[in-house]
Amino acid sequence: MSDKLQFVAVPEACRLRVGDKLKFVGQGGIAMKKFYFVAMIIGAAVPLYLFSQHFAAHGFGLSDFVAASFPNPAASGLVADLLLSATLGLIVFGREARALGVRGFWAVALGTILIGFSFGLPLYLYLRESRAEAERSHSYRAATS
Repeated sequence: MSDKLQFVAVPEACRLRVGDKLKFVGQGGIAMKKFYFVAMIIGAAVPLYLFSQHFAAHGFGLSDFVAASFPNPAASGLVADLLLSATLGLIVFGREARALGVRGFWAVALGTILIGFSFGLPLYLYLRESRAEAERSHSYRAATS
């Protein structure tokens, strides 16, 4: 095998150009929508339960909450990873939502900030699947008219 970098030709039909609308992949439909909804409920319930335990024991002080979030290097690494992942996710999903016409992204951002990424991610996926479902329904109606 050669050490030289090899490029593979991409057919013109497979290339994305600036301004192209992204196409929805898959026909998961209702099953995936239900899965995202359940994941969203669990993703909200678990952090809120744990946050309530902390706030019941220590009050609502932000400095106490931050101190409890970074008790040692291992936990600090996990928290930092989660914060970076959530930030990157909001940026990428925000751009995708705009490109696909997914409405309600403000709720995803607010939910991620107030509850966590375990709630915000499935909420976005649910909204995206709802948008894809509406587009499939519109395409079906247009094809049968």
